[in-house]
Amino acid sequence: MANEDRNQKIVTLLKTLMSTSDGLSLIRDTLHSGGISTLQQVEAMTFPEVTDPVRLANAEEGVLMDTETTGVDTSKDKVIQLAMRKVKYDSQGILSVGEVFDRFRDPGMPIPAEVTRITRITDEDVKGHTIDDGEVRAFLGDAKKVICHNAGFDRKMVERNFPDAGFDKIDFDCTFAQVDWLSRGCNGRSLEQIALQAGYVYGSHNALNDINVMPYILNQDHPELGTPWSELYANSNASSILLIAENSTFAVKDHLKENGYRWSPDGQDAAGHEKSWYKILPDDPEVLAEEADFLREKIYQRDASLPAFRISGRERYSARRPVTKEVFRTAEVRTAIDVVAQKSVTQEPQGAFGF
Repeated sequence: MANEDRNQKIVTLLKTLMSTSDGLSLIRDTLHSGGISTLQQVEAMTFPEVTDPVRLANAEEGVLMDTETTGVDTSKDKVIQLAMRKVKYDSQGILSVGEVFDRFRDPGMPIPAEVTRITRITDEDVKGHTIDDGEVRAFLGDAKKVICHNAGFDRKMVERNFPDAGFDKIDFDCTFAQVDWLSRGCNGRSLEQIALQAGYVYGSHNALNDINVMPYILNQDHPELGTPWSELYANSNASSILLIAENSTFAVKDHLKENGYRWSPDGQDAAGHEKSWYKILPDDPEVLAEEADFLREKIYQRDASLPAFRISGRERYSARRPVTKEVFRTAEVRTAIDVVAQKSVTQEPQGAFGF
């Protein structure tokens, strides 16, 4: 009886400690001193909402989103699960989590066995289920942005699968591409790996579970870098340049790959430029000047004029062709002779910039 009373008191004490962040830290530190690591199960947690009235007064609304699909081809595969969750946020972090949208969708074909193995979504789960574009549009409401961990994939999928839902009229941010996780000590950029290093476990490869873990890892504070959310927020407000290394030779492909360029066989990611290398750069004069030097010295061995597109959050990660077309020149153009020498490949640009 004495042991039962003692055990109950321990359980009560642990529950009390677990109800606060300071208490959890105390438990972790104590266990860690004994060589034991702890992981938190996200599904059993309640998100710690911010109550600071000043931060709440400046809050904006966004939507976390993830998809599960029949494959990875954004031009033909289909969404079988769409999950979204409303959040309130400011420049420093997510303040609260809200309403959830989680629906299955029948793709009208058998789900590939490999997809079922990874996601555990079966043909029976999705049979007869549909997702209405209007329902999705209503859920998005007045949200300022959609946040995904792989927006380069998810945005293309939802814009094609739900063309009237309004995804083309809202800004997108990507926690995979717009946060430097390696500088934060992460060994990789997969959501599951980031969560594990932050001390969280969850049922990964399910769209709803994936978005539920995101607020926890995005609010993890770093003593020098701040929260991942603050980095994402800062990068979301910066415009980008989509640069096409058009007509580069096969011999320089390794140089392009090493410098962050990606190959677009069908032009979907390169603004319609098929069989081209492309790269997305911050609209920063120093970064663009360095890129001009690289292209001049390593790729073309001369000055060149290349297709470029200025991208905002409204176009970011979409398969839609960006609106603002320009020319990226590796050297400043002063005379008509310079134009001919650089062999411009872009006709009637809306603007140009050079170095």
